[in-house]
Amino acid sequence: MSESKPPTTPDEPETAEQPVAAMASLSLQEPLNPVVAALPEDQQQRLAAMRSLEAQVVALETQMMQEKREIELKYHALMDPFAADRRKILVDDAPEEGKLSIPGFWGRAIQNSRSISKALIHSEKDSIALSYLSDVRCVLLTDAPGGFRLEFEFLPNPFFTNSVLTKSYQYCESNCSHEAEEVDGDLTEGCSIDWQVGKNLTVKVKKKKRSGRGNMAPITKTEPCETFFNFFNPPTLDDDMFEDLDDDEIEQLEDRMQEDMEMGELFRYTVIPHAVKYFVGDNSSDEESDSESDSDESDPEPTEPAQPMAEHTDAPNPHAPPPSGFDKGGGQEEAQPECKQQ
Repeated sequence: MSESKPPTTPDEPETAEQPVAAMASLSLQEPLNPVVAALPEDQQQRLAAMRSLEAQVVALETQMMQEKREIELKYHALMDPFAADRRKILVDDAPEEGKLSIPGFWGRAIQNSRSISKALIHSEKDSIALSYLSDVRCVLLTDAPGGFRLEFEFLPNPFFTNSVLTKSYQYCESNCSHEAEEVDGDLTEGCSIDWQVGKNLTVKVKKKKRSGRGNMAPITKTEPCETFFNFFNPPTLDDDMFEDLDDDEIEQLEDRMQEDMEMGELFRYTVIPHAVKYFVGDNSSDEESDSESDSDESDPEPTEPAQPMAEHTDAPNPHAPPPSGFDKGGGQEEAQPECKQQ
């Protein structure tokens, strides 16, 4: 076994005595900004010395970010086999082909995330569609500037023909390599969903009778519908939109983009690696800050984990009781009006 080499580090920072002694040799050739120009010459020299120290701090921060990224990639690769084994238990080792060994595992785990359930799940049909989820995984993007892709794998279902739905997040391009990685909302990409006829959960159909005599077909139009699957059509804000939207509309769109990024990172860092904890309802500490921000002055009632989701058949059972898991504050939530799918 070869000996591991200690990590390299930039040159050691100067000692406290060195900058003062070296101030006379420092040169401020670059154009001075007004703040620096207003200082006496001796203070400018001291400022130059401190700037030199700060540059060395930035060098250490840059190395830290590079090593952090390498460590993240290393341990993500080490954890991948465990995620593959989890999928094998749920899907490959299931007693019946086309079904999970634990019915509705991923649907229940997702619903037990207070933040995701509140932001993304809007109807019983969302819950039924999510019961066909067989795996959720995160793939790190190694090409600069980096990012990650969420992959939602589904069993054959009556809603759409896609076997996998994807959502990709990319980090911001930055000239400062020492800055922390941050998702660029404008570069987030979803995917198209191939809906079965009449099963599109993202739209609702409105029909209006025509005036006049005769047996005339009603006027039909579609409108957007709130659903979990809008997650795969992320909000964007390009330069042209600033001319068409007012300040309030832009602010609302930016809030939606921020929420979308938070949902992606919640899937990546908590729900995917700790799905069992979410499934059994032991995730309260993971979202403690969320529950505190949503609570009012009164003490909130304890939140019950979602009940086991009924095993799906070839088509949703309209007479089955609605699955729980939409509870946002501890009590039973009123049923939401359904969208009639196109």
